[in-house]
Amino acid sequence: MFTLRILKTTPFYNGKPKKETMTSLIIQVLYFLFPVAIANMMPVLVRPYFRRLNYPLDHHKTIFGKRILGTNKTFRGLAFGIIGGIVASFIQQLLMRFPFFHTISFVPYDQINILAYGFLLGLGVIVGDATGSFVKRMNNIKPGDSFMPMDQIVAPIGAMLFILPLYKVSLKIFLVAIFISFFAHIIIKYIGYVLKIDRRKW
Repeated sequence: MFTLRILKTTPFYNGKPKKETMTSLIIQVLYFLFPVAIANMMPVLVRPYFRRLNYPLDHHKTIFGKRILGTNKTFRGLAFGIIGGIVASFIQQLLMRFPFFHTISFVPYDQINILAYGFLLGLGVIVGDATGSFVKRMNNIKPGDSFMPMDQIVAPIGAMLFILPLYKVSLKIFLVAIFISFFAHIIIKYIGYVLKIDRRKW
């Protein structure tokens, strides 16, 4: 079992285990991505509700005759993506009191402003997803249609960029997170397709 040593710099926090195996690294990154996944799922989970917030972020505006984002990117999704990031991050902060979760956490959740962290993470997820939608619209790809690998990686990239004022993700963690997100997204989408929850395999 490895121990955790927290390194503090200004304005970043950066912690890493003294001993690290590939298995432990994957577990750490999966745990780190937990709030990213929650923030990414929230817009879908609340889709039947809060219809007053169901208004497109792009206000139906167009560029070069094409919608900027499309009807699927709404203020409801933005609000609940941020809420999901905050709630999941608070849960991780509470879990820091338990040795196992303290060990697998390379983010010092108990030392940073967790409200700001969760807000930035959730916002980064939605902005990353919206950026992917913008690229798809400009390339005449319909909302909901697959655009690999962008669909699989924009959310975690956005999250990791937006939390930089509070936590600096190492290059290794950044690359591993993208790698895991890519394959996890494909697996989850395929399971949804088999269960007839999602119309797309990928």
